[in-house]
Amino acid sequence: MVEESDGVDCTNDNESDTTRTVSTQSVVFLWGFRETSAEELRSRLARLHHVFSKDFDLRLLDKTCSALIFRSSDAASELLRDISLESPSLNNFFSEGLKAAGFDVYRKACSSGLWDSDLAEALESASLEPATSTISEHGSSEIYWNSSLKLDLKEYLEC
Repeated sequence: MVEESDGVDCTNDNESDTTRTVSTQSVVFLWGFRETSAEELRSRLARLHHVFSKDFDLRLLDKTCSALIFRSSDAASELLRDISLESPSLNNFFSEGLKAAGFDVYRKACSSGLWDSDLAEALESASLEPATSTISEHGSSEIYWNSSLKLDLKEYLEC
């Protein structure tokens, strides 16, 4: 479940232990993997970059894409920075065909109406488009993350 935070506590009594507010800078979308389980993907990732040894939630969103919610936005930023710089430490990551993007690319996919394809294709298209000022003006915000539920992209109110 992803909802942009507006200062209202959206948790109910049953979810109070598992629902938390996280910065959008802690969210990384990952695609390019073959159909797999979350456990198998987590195991593969642990061998590809040291940030995957840190604490994060991994949820498969569909057969083509997953969301990684890092406890630390620094870990997410480091991973995205290394990817954008095509760091040699990520050679295996790239050779497996994996791709990743931050929440800003998800926002861009939402605002561009790229939902005629699966999520991975929408994120891929959005990541190839040049940045626009309206996207970059969003900066960091907060979302509600419930580690026991699937991320429901339709519940994200505004991109």
